[in-house]
This record gives sequence, C-alpha cells and structure tokens, in this order.
Amino acid sequence: MNNKRQVMVFHAPKELYEQTKDISTEEMVSISSLCRNALKHLVTDYQNSRKVSSKLDENPIVGR
Repeated sequence: MNNKRQVMVFHAPKELYEQTKDISTEEMVSISSLCRNALKHLVTDYQNSRKVSSKLDENPIVGR
C-alpha cells in the first residue's frame, strides 16, 4: 500500500500534549498515530454532520 502523505505540524497546549503522550504510551502507539486517528475521526464526524444538516435543510421537519 502506497499512502501519499503530507506533513502537518502544529502547536498544542502543554496539558493536551501530556495527556496525548500518556494515552499513546498506554496504548503503545506513537503520538503521531494517535493524532492521525483522532483527526481522521473528527473529520469523518464533521463530514457526516454536514450531510445530515444539508438533508434537514432540504427536507425541514414541518409541524413542530
């Protein structure tokens, strides 16, 4: 499998970094992997929410 990747670099508050590091250690995965998976889930949830929202806009609930 050949995954093309783009580098993402960002700053995080120290407390968030420490919590992320603790979870990655506990789960035995890299911080990078944990962040990638978390971001993937966030983007997927966002896209799903947008789809539901656009469907509600197309078919508003009448009578409430």
